[in-house]
Amino acid sequence: QPSRRKHPRSSRTPGAGRRRESRKPHAEGRRAHSTVPSRRQSRSALADRGIDDSRGGTENRRQGATIAAPPRNYYEPLDGGSVDAVDHALQEPAVLGGARPTVPRATDRKPAPVRGPSYSGYAWDKPLSETEEVEYLNGACPGYEPPAPLSKSQRRSQRRRRVAAKRTLNAAAKPFSPSATRERISAPFDRSRSGDLGQSAESKLSPTHPELLSELAAENAQFLRRKGWRQLAKWRRGRSALNEEVWKLPHDAAGYLSYLQRHGAPVHSSAAPKSPDELQAAVDRGAHPSAIDHQEFLWEEAYEMCQRRHTMVLPFSAVKHLEGVQISPPGVVPQQGRRPRTICDLTYSGVNETTVELTHGDAMRFGRALRRILFQIYRADPRWGPVYLSKIDISDGFYNVCVNANGSKQFGIVLPTPPGEEPLILFFLGLPMGWVSSPPTFCALTESAADVANDRIDANWAPPGHRCDSVADTPTESTRPASKTGPPPRIRHRVKGPVGRTDVYVDDFILLAQGGKRRRKRLRRILFHCIDMIFRPPDAKDDKWKKDPISLKKLLKGDGALETVK
Repeated sequence: QPSRRKHPRSSRTPGAGRRRESRKPHAEGRRAHSTVPSRRQSRSALADRGIDDSRGGTENRRQGATIAAPPRNYYEPLDGGSVDAVDHALQEPAVLGGARPTVPRATDRKPAPVRGPSYSGYAWDKPLSETEEVEYLNGACPGYEPPAPLSKSQRRSQRRRRVAAKRTLNAAAKPFSPSATRERISAPFDRSRSGDLGQSAESKLSPTHPELLSELAAENAQFLRRKGWRQLAKWRRGRSALNEEVWKLPHDAAGYLSYLQRHGAPVHSSAAPKSPDELQAAVDRGAHPSAIDHQEFLWEEAYEMCQRRHTMVLPFSAVKHLEGVQISPPGVVPQQGRRPRTICDLTYSGVNETTVELTHGDAMRFGRALRRILFQIYRADPRWGPVYLSKIDISDGFYNVCVNANGSKQFGIVLPTPPGEEPLILFFLGLPMGWVSSPPTFCALTESAADVANDRIDANWAPPGHRCDSVADTPTESTRPASKTGPPPRIRHRVKGPVGRTDVYVDDFILLAQGGKRRRKRLRRILFHCIDMIFRPPDAKDDKWKKDPISLKKLLKGDGALETVK
């Protein structure tokens, strides 16, 4: 009979984190004291000290104690010197008893079986094989089985139950109608309505826009002296115009949009700060001739933008000695049938040239928007009827995206100054018209909204009612005759569904829809909700100056109506 073993074998293999036992006494001595380096390590330590051990190894061992080189610790704090000034060659060799313990070699550690969340990337961690990686990913990311699509009869029954319920779409949604008359602050005093107010009230007139701007500038200068520029910029810009839940957006750009909502667009310049003399020269040069010709409009526009938290005004004496301030000349672009537009000539002042590019240029895809729209109309199947168009505009455009507090110093413009008054500097708290990084930053928002809208349209989403549904049905006033039906395009494959697509040109969303009236309105409602996912709608915390992100003025003109001619 074979003799049984008195001690069971160890379950650990010789290579699984334990070295083979050696019968050589010198090997046991080296394992007993882990601080003793090997011969190769001793040679490397002596070479670092400038000692050649190729011939004198036997003499070094005869002197009694084995030389143990101390480990190189470059992160050990030194008294009165930097860590780079360590000279290990001047250190005395330490004896065996006083040597410091060193880190064990990589071969003495067991390889990591799985690269989990705590994987630190050290040399002794064994990389996963393909089989181990598949097993780990299957455990961490379980498979997803999409639900089976509903049949045509099931979809029809769901539609019937939805119609039979007759529930209100959204009880809280109320159409907003702007006031027909616009109050002018600088309107003259009406003497016929003065009544018995007395001679003093009769002679008192409403303050003009330059006077109101001077009052705001004095208030901002006092706040600047007490709390500084950063607190002033945050106080004046208030809440962000972007949705606070934009980080939940089902889009790859959700993280970038959340950064814009919390911190604003980054503004960095590679130029040296301007000196007070250079700023004084920019103020003496003044505004562009177009701004001087429209100075009444520019004063009114500046005051309105300050109330809407897009800009803030300060006297030149308060910002003359601030570091990083840039002053540019403003300009006014007249437009036919619309009010003029204020722009900043940031190219003349050198701001655009020295701006550090930190935006995503791929977001600007509006160059071929017209070609994509015409192609969708051309490829549409005429069996579903004509293609209807709807245009949704974003109010205030670039100004909805704020810039960071320190970056707003770069966007100062000098306003036309009345005689005998101190020059006023208007600083933009949002993306200004004329900055090189404004289009790509803003297009990242609108392109993301269009992508989400197209995904929701493809998923056949049925959203609740929207506050702009009734206003968007306003028809367009046009005397153009109806278009004649032409021959259909020669397309070989005609079996396709109705068109439902959203495109965007900077801040103008264009919806293309085919099908019945109920389907077309549902697609437009999807676009409304997707815009609200990025641009925050007004709520009870906002004042009367807060605009709806969806331009109601354009909807009342008929831009949002689903029509075949736009």
